Amino acid sequence: MKTKTKKPISKSLARNVENPTIVFSVDTHYCYTSFNAEHKAEMKKVTGITIKKGMNFLECIQVPKIKRLSKKSLNKAFKGESFSEIHSVPELAIYYEIYWHPTYAANKIIGASAYIKNISENFISSLKIKEIELFYSSLFDSLNGFAFCKMEYRNNKAVDFTYLKVNQAYLNYTHQKDIEGKRFSKVLPAVKKSN
Repeated sequence: MKTKTKKPISKSLARNVENPTIVFSVDTHYCYTSFNAEHKAEMKKVTGITIKKGMNFLECIQVPKIKRLSKKSLNKAFKGESFSEIHSVPELAIYYEIYWHPTYAANKIIGASAYIKNISENFISSLKIKEIELFYSSLFDSLNGFAFCKMEYRNNKAVDFTYLKVNQAYLNYTHQKDIEGKRFSKVLPAVKKSN
């Protein structure tokens, strides 16, 4: 379906989105009214289709889940809402942050614009960090009575320490609760005095 609306992407709106890399707009029939070279290249990479003005954006999307989410988001923008969300193409390890905005002419919504950042690298890095944190957390929790502490010295002699991190086994062994951030001499004063 060809579009009758030939409105360019809003320059003022583009200034409100920090460093958009992919930009496109469609009319209320989901047909392209404009797009930048980055969007054209990304669509070619992801779908294998060389897009043109007037083509139906939704018909270009081959992944049913992404097509359904995009249609839902566009319909929301067609109702006057501006919002952002994250879409993914897991099989390609691609993650996008999308800013959706209605497009107006004479106080009437005539379509929607999307300003998209490819956040794959940052998103995957954060997932890897979470995975590493989970691994070390489970390793730490599996140790039989473990405490990570910061030693205090006076005249080159250890005099006390502060609990920075303890696992549940250590708390069970010492019959203590909530000791992280506390000094050993305050948590177990009887042991401190006996040494």
